[in-house]
Amino acid sequence: MSTRRWVMPLKVATALTLSIVIALALGWNKPYWAAFAVIVMAATETNGHSLKKGRHRIIGTFAGVIIAFVLIDLFGQQPLAFLLVYSLIIAVCIYQQTNPKNGYAWTIGLMVSCVIIVMGKLSAEQTFAIAALRLQETILGVICFSFVFSVFSPVSSRIVLLNTLLSNAKTKQEKIEQAIIDIQSNEMLSRNVSWSDSLKYLARIDDLLQAAKTDSYQINSEFPIWETIRNEQNQWVLLGGHLSEAINLIDEKFTTEQKQALIAVLTALKNRYINSITLLSYVVENPQATNHCIRQYMVDNTLFVAPFSLDSLLNCKELQHGALMMLAQNLAKMDALQASIYQHLTQAILSESPSEITLKKKPSSALFNISLDSERLINVFKILVIFWISVGLWLFIPMQGGVMIVLLSLVFGSVALSLPFVSPRYILMHMIVWSVLALFQYIFILPHLSQLWQLGLFY
Repeated sequence: MSTRRWVMPLKVATALTLSIVIALALGWNKPYWAAFAVIVMAATETNGHSLKKGRHRIIGTFAGVIIAFVLIDLFGQQPLAFLLVYSLIIAVCIYQQTNPKNGYAWTIGLMVSCVIIVMGKLSAEQTFAIAALRLQETILGVICFSFVFSVFSPVSSRIVLLNTLLSNAKTKQEKIEQAIIDIQSNEMLSRNVSWSDSLKYLARIDDLLQAAKTDSYQINSEFPIWETIRNEQNQWVLLGGHLSEAINLIDEKFTTEQKQALIAVLTALKNRYINSITLLSYVVENPQATNHCIRQYMVDNTLFVAPFSLDSLLNCKELQHGALMMLAQNLAKMDALQASIYQHLTQAILSESPSEITLKKKPSSALFNISLDSERLINVFKILVIFWISVGLWLFIPMQGGVMIVLLSLVFGSVALSLPFVSPRYILMHMIVWSVLALFQYIFILPHLSQLWQLGLFY
């Protein structure tokens, strides 16, 4: 365990040092831009997340360069028009930065455009030099990170996805076993058990799928099937909610016949989950196993799922017949849904095309969505207020830093909005601490490092 804990820091240190040393060896200024790219990509969970973030960082950098070039070319001599048009661009970028699929690219586009405009000082030659340097450094950082993290102990998004599904299946199995015990001992189903998946789990599955699509050929080639599995996981939330509602409506104890029917359907559902756990566990523990080995293992270890009948619940004449019928119908639907999930899971892992079930394509979304998100609009308003206050401070108050106030306020503001659950005081405290450490580094350490190998060893 302790050995694994050192793997990540060593990989980050290697990629960081490699990017800085190469940038200095090539004579590029601001090698820390390459280091930033490495640090940002390292703050992710898997290779797929890192590669996706690196791709978005490059796309955002190119977009930021184009924005800066166009604004300076068209409005370089018109300050008011420049600020108004750039405010519109800021509004669009901030509105889009909460998009879970490509929001990071919008954030980087805004930051890079601001950096180039401010550091280029609206000069054509200086702006071009800063833009070219930013592109070079960013691409270098992404290449160094991708090389180190792909070669040395890579963390597969596919394995993390399978582990997440495995953990969820084990949790479901435990809940079902507890429900069987409750029926046998109390002749009732516990109302304190949540049968639905949390929204956090569903969001994580979607995030891992997008990441695994980037770094896993198996996931990418069978992505429609994985999307179907994700959608079926979402359907489980609705069925779980209906099941909990039905349980809350049942006040009387189950009869012996009803107990037997419920135990039969819960046992069938538990066995389906055990089969999923068996499959996922084998694939996680043997990632290089062939399809023949997986099939043979499942033939030897798959449990038989016995049929069941719920007539005693569906045809009950008691006053709570409606609740019992809802309970029976939802349990039957959950059993069928889990059978479908297991079938699709097997198809996805073995890379087999679905034979019976046709995958429905989602309707393509419109290029422009007329509906507006009020929370995003509030974030846009906040950033525009911050931007214009910083512009006013730069223009009318002679303070140290000058136009850098605009750059820092825009960058820090957009970052703070992307971390809605972190307090500004927390961010400010960490900024001050790390700024002090960086200042001591520049004053007391770096002036004594005269050789490139010394600098590389230090980092």
